[in-house]
Amino acid sequence: MADHRLTGESFIIASQSWHSVEINMKSIDTAKNNSGTTEKGMRAGAGTTRRFGARYGARLRKRLEELEKTQYATYRCERCGRVSVRRVAIGIWECGKCGHRFAGGAWAPSPT
Repeated sequence: MADHRLTGESFIIASQSWHSVEINMKSIDTAKNNSGTTEKGMRAGAGTTRRFGARYGARLRKRLEELEKTQYATYRCERCGRVSVRRVAIGIWECGKCGHRFAGGAWAPSPT
């Protein structure tokens, strides 16, 4: 006959007096579930650098993710004022509304 007791933050399962198993509930709560996320909703390697997995080091992946965020972001057009300027190629930027094409920085429209 099994005895189940909840004491504080641990759950004790005792089937006999000489054999008991203690399960720490905190380790279960913070462990990853089947979807690959933790209880806080964080995912390992989330973002644009998820494709690299555990390769190349965390610092380089973070630096690349920061650069890619600025590269793929939309910016305000100087001619029409709408936020629709996107990068076409390295240093070439174009507004999606008015078609204004201009030279800028490699990662952002203004190199500063």
